Amino acid sequence: QQNLTVSQPTGRIWLLGDGKTANAPVSQYNFGGSLTVSQGILLIDPRSATAMPAGTWVTFAGPALVQTAGQIQIFASQTNGTVFSSGNFTLNSGSSVTIGGNTATATGQSVTMVVAGAMTTALGTTITGNGQGFGGRAGPGVGPNGFYGASGGGHGGPGGIGQGASTTGIAYGNTFRPMSLGSGGGGNIHSNCGTINANTGGSGGAALRVVVGGTFSHSGTIDMDGTIGTSVGPSCTYTWAGGGGSGGSVWIDTGVWTGTGLVTASGGAGRPTTMVAAAGGSGGGSGGRIAVYYNSSTYSGTILAQGGGGSAMEYGGRGTIYLYDKSASFSHLMVNGGGLQTNTYWTDAGGVSLSRPAWILNDPVNGATTPQSFTFSRITLLNYGDVLLPY
Repeated sequence: QQNLTVSQPTGRIWLLGDGKTANAPVSQYNFGGSLTVSQGILLIDPRSATAMPAGTWVTFAGPALVQTAGQIQIFASQTNGTVFSSGNFTLNSGSSVTIGGNTATATGQSVTMVVAGAMTTALGTTITGNGQGFGGRAGPGVGPNGFYGASGGGHGGPGGIGQGASTTGIAYGNTFRPMSLGSGGGGNIHSNCGTINANTGGSGGAALRVVVGGTFSHSGTIDMDGTIGTSVGPSCTYTWAGGGGSGGSVWIDTGVWTGTGLVTASGGAGRPTTMVAAAGGSGGGSGGRIAVYYNSSTYSGTILAQGGGGSAMEYGGRGTIYLYDKSASFSHLMVNGGGLQTNTYWTDAGGVSLSRPAWILNDPVNGATTPQSFTFSRITLLNYGDVLLPY
């Protein structure tokens, strides 16, 4: 058996893109045994590969266990790749998995974790891709730059408009099979500061898919949030603000869904400015997209895809949460505004004012095409949540 163990506090094992295990193709690591990370870090980073193949990067024939103080870091490459365990996958309290998105393509690339058995994320564990999507001023829903304050990045809905910006980051992505990275917020520009401040926009969240054959007991945190926009000063006369990054994507497919944990793909907040003559700030990033498929569920935790608030000139748009009971063919769309009623409104053709709604779009994502018509068993709008369907 080929077991892989990381057991020292400063221990590091790198599985890089141009390496391989014996009798495996380049860029693929196949272990006949189990994985144990009791301390230290296992780093799976295929980005160095000259021609990274699609499919499975790393396979463990046995179970995977990450104990307290153990870490796994997984980075996406030029393709959407998979880390696979044919046994159970367990994260004990205090352990973590970091997901890094790859931004080399128009929509970015995601990471998939496949567990043939059961997956357990205990209280106190974290799977995070916070701010690991598109960086500031980048992505398909990038927030436009703004005078004094920039706009937030869009994803599940539009970003919030910043002070001095006339437009905002657009909505994109797939409600039912979300695999897109979140987009960055815009940078601010003012004559006193010179050129556009490229680093002031918040970053978008990463994209993670989790496929579990048995029970997924989730009591930890899955965090694919965007980050807050940053501000520039005091080299300028005043402090100017970048837009918040939008939330990323989480797509879970399991047999039994249980636990009390948190799943979040929310947008980063905007920032205030210190402009005395025109107080305001930047826009918040929109919420991302989350989908959970299951055969049965007793899950009582929290799922969030909210727009970024804080001191934003305008709050970010809402994201989408799609729940599907495979055994009953029951689909549930949820949009939670988080209690943030934006101070300006988008008005539809009929004159109805909406608070930066979540958008349900007819767009293909990684070969999967959204249906042209939508059927939901239930739609729930909470805390100023609203949704826009194409017509």
